[in-house]
Amino acid sequence: MLLNVAARFSHPEANREVRLGQATIAYLFQRAPRRSIGFIVRPDGLVVRAPRLAAVRDVEAALQEKSAWILRKLQEEQLRQHMQAPTPLPPISSAEKAAFRVHLVQRLNHFAPLLGVQWRSLSLGTARTRWGSARADGSIRLNVGLIRVAPALVDYVVVHELSHLREMNHSPRFWAIVASVLPNHADLRKLLKRESIT
Repeated sequence: MLLNVAARFSHPEANREVRLGQATIAYLFQRAPRRSIGFIVRPDGLVVRAPRLAAVRDVEAALQEKSAWILRKLQEEQLRQHMQAPTPLPPISSAEKAAFRVHLVQRLNHFAPLLGVQWRSLSLGTARTRWGSARADGSIRLNVGLIRVAPALVDYVVVHELSHLREMNHSPRFWAIVASVLPNHADLRKLLKRESIT
């Protein structure tokens, strides 16, 4: 499953909502002359089509059964749209930085226990060559430019740096630690490489 963090996806014409894992999905539900329940993930969100006589409980059961596929496709669309975002972008305001710092602290506090580590301090930087860094004393430094990337990629950088508190290298053991929390880290790393760091 690609998505393993709390998130919300909303279709602009949503008329139903469901909880799939830690994600909340607001989707467009339609009745149609068909024999089975169908799921369509579009750039604007999830559409669920069901036979006219299908019971709501059956629709909800089908959503749970297909949850991994639905969440993966929704996140792929989210990442795709982000990659296509126009540039150049406006400067990041101090208020945006402050709010983003709060978000980063939340993500650090979310992942640190999962990785069995404890971070000590967080600072934001504007380095042109790296998204983040970690020191053995628990100090974490993250690039403020992360504010412009998709949430899943922010989580990847957070997990990457926290993992360094256990392994200060990029050995197979280090990547195994990252994978214990983000099994799809290789895909996220590839997507992050396409992002501009400045």
